[in-house]
Amino acid sequence: YGAALIPKNALIITHCHSSTATSVIIKAKNKKPKVICFETRPLYQGRRTAKELGEAGVDVSLAVDGYMAEALKKADMAIVGADSIAVEGGFVNKIGTGTLARLASFYDVPLYVASETLKVNKETEEGKREEIEEREGREVWEKAPRGVKIINPAFEYVPAKYVTAYITEKGIVPPQLIKEVV
Repeated sequence: YGAALIPKNALIITHCHSSTATSVIIKAKNKKPKVICFETRPLYQGRRTAKELGEAGVDVSLAVDGYMAEALKKADMAIVGADSIAVEGGFVNKIGTGTLARLASFYDVPLYVASETLKVNKETEEGKREEIEEREGREVWEKAPRGVKIINPAFEYVPAKYVTAYITEKGIVPPQLIKEVV
């Protein structure tokens, strides 16, 4: 379903690593997309995405996270994965995805979330939110100077209003209909 959404010669932006998102892009490689992956600091998961896409023959570039706004000015679409989907249509993904989503909205770039529907967290229907994991500061700065605190959240919640649609095994689903589809 996702490959059909990708126009010929599209510039696609992605963040972090999602096997579902990369498989969508690889499936459309005959359309000659160009992809910009961001490093996704501090653990550089974007490198894994870039490597997979490159090995599959996709025209891919790896960029620093700070290049996000400039890249989105030229992009045709953004495709990311999800660690969890809330029943109201928002989702949780790697930190930085919220920045990407807001910038994509600002530049009128559609944001697609490629994910299996099994990631819909039905507990969110009761008003519960995913807990955001705070990781070790050593991931950011191994031996930070005394007195320097490191903030290192692993994930963040992205509201449904920034999602164009979900690319799922059941088809292309608008965020407001994710609950009904599941």
